[in-house]
Amino acid sequence: MKILPIVNHSLKYNPAIDGLRGIAIILVFVFHLWPEYFPFGYMGVDVFFVLSGFLITKIIYTKLDNNTFTLKEFYRNRIRRIFPTVLIVILVTFLIGYLFMYASELKSLGRHMKTAVLFWQNFRLLEEAGYWDKAAQLKPLLHFWSLSIEEQFYLFWPVLLLILYKLRINFLYAIFIVFSIFLIISQVLDIDKFYHSLARFWELAFGGLIFALTTHFDIKSYLNKFKIPIFSLFIISLISYGNQEFNFLSILFVVCSSGLLLLYLVENPNTKLFASQALVFFGLISFPLYLWHYVIISYAHIFNFDIAQNAIWIIIIAISLSYLTYRYVEFYIRKKTSFKFAMALFWLGVIVVVAFGQRAYLTGGFEYRTHLLNSSKHITQQFEEPIDNVENASLLFEKILGHKNELKTIQLQATSSDPTKQYIVLMGDSHAYSSYDGFSEEFKKKGYETLLLGNPGCKGYPKGSLDYQVIREDCKQGMDQTYEFINKFDNIEKLIFISTNPRHVSSIGYLFEYSSKRDYQFYFLLANPTLDFFPDICATRPFFYEPSKIDCRMDYETYDKQSYEYKKTVFEEVKKYKDIIILDATKLFCDDEYCSPIKDGDVLYKDHHHYSVIGSKIQARYLINNIFTKKIYNEQNLK
Repeated sequence: MKILPIVNHSLKYNPAIDGLRGIAIILVFVFHLWPEYFPFGYMGVDVFFVLSGFLITKIIYTKLDNNTFTLKEFYRNRIRRIFPTVLIVILVTFLIGYLFMYASELKSLGRHMKTAVLFWQNFRLLEEAGYWDKAAQLKPLLHFWSLSIEEQFYLFWPVLLLILYKLRINFLYAIFIVFSIFLIISQVLDIDKFYHSLARFWELAFGGLIFALTTHFDIKSYLNKFKIPIFSLFIISLISYGNQEFNFLSILFVVCSSGLLLLYLVENPNTKLFASQALVFFGLISFPLYLWHYVIISYAHIFNFDIAQNAIWIIIIAISLSYLTYRYVEFYIRKKTSFKFAMALFWLGVIVVVAFGQRAYLTGGFEYRTHLLNSSKHITQQFEEPIDNVENASLLFEKILGHKNELKTIQLQATSSDPTKQYIVLMGDSHAYSSYDGFSEEFKKKGYETLLLGNPGCKGYPKGSLDYQVIREDCKQGMDQTYEFINKFDNIEKLIFISTNPRHVSSIGYLFEYSSKRDYQFYFLLANPTLDFFPDICATRPFFYEPSKIDCRMDYETYDKQSYEYKKTVFEEVKKYKDIIILDATKLFCDDEYCSPIKDGDVLYKDHHHYSVIGSKIQARYLINNIFTKKIYNEQNLK
């Protein structure tokens, strides 16, 4: 009995492959629901890559062999296959965002809508939070990164296969060479190993290689002898890597074991486990389920719903929407054979989504929506954009060092480009950047300019620290240039160093001793508390949504435990140098019982650990007297 109707396909239907699809989507789903229990679940995406590469290669090769392949038909079929579901999911995501998101959130969603529908989302995310960052949970279209990689692969893969076929080159050898090239490229290029297409194409090409093997060898009887080892190897490859950090060797293991399993299932389409009705059902709805499930989970995070407590509802809603999308949209659209219909669907869809996304971005997230104006007026402080003084800093950098800064690892801001003025320098990680606005305003009142020499992508300034030997080469170059700058620049009055990583605190001494003059005062600003929630939950969402009964506070005991090792490391390092002054703004956020991102109605944080613009100003006003009176922090606070 068929649970769902199956679309007519150019290939002979194999239920076991749909069953493998079902396993892949279940892995991804449970990972996003319960990452602490299923840390390996994200590898389901890698299984999808192998499957996609295999099936698309088989479709193209089979039609080439039958002399029925055309690029026009191939791209028409891709549009019919994915675009209706993509449009529905993106537009529903936008509608929910329009109703409930704050302006800056909707502005960000607008940018993601454009890159998602144009299948460029992975490159957009290269400029933003990493996949494992908590902020990633607040991006409902983040998961389009993998679909973008697949569609980019499909742009050139059929053309490549067509050329190889026309040239009568040995198919297996040619695909092996292409796979090897992509594999080597993924490892030798200095690119993001998670999001970048060139770091992932080898996985899809490996799927193509698996199909190529089936065209050259009769391996059915051989594979049947190793059924149990093949199944066992696939399971071991998934569960052997028990954390959420991306690791090439673990992915290679999963890709290879998936390929072996796929070879077996191709020859054994009625394998009981994989051809079971339950797995086939999930396989058939896997594409809409992949798109829907993360949108639902992300909005649950945004609205501060407990994912674990509401998991059953998330599952029910996601499966229901996916079933309806497959049964009443995808199933019927894929029957349409008209090329004109496919082109109209694609271009109209792109125009509509890009128009809405661009409008959301240009209007600052539809900031003046009537229903939004009734929500918390203070929440806008959280998303206020910091000032941009990059041009001043770049000119100053060039005047001192004699060349422009071409390193992305150095983050520059300055209130002046005049090297004859007196400067106070902020150095450190992203917390130095989030402190810049406030300090630049207060130092200006005292007659000083402010310069930020940030190094956020490299997590601080660990030269001389425990991490220096393993840090990226471009980060080392950035640090060397930064140290050279402060050594050559004569007009530094004070230097404030901010780093949130205790392993990088050991660079304090190196930085302190680096300057040949050391005629400026050196400060170390202790990191502000990291919250165990995002501060936007403290405000009322538009319309009916009220935040959960969280009182927007974190127990001081939690912060105390969280910061103890960090403070201990700081004090042990600072004791070696009598002239280093420690600054601390903890009392801005914490009393004896709680720490809070809200003070007198002002939102001090923009996320769970960085200052908002107003927060940086309040911190600067709080510390300004300590900086200019050289008041030393009381070490007893550590106890």
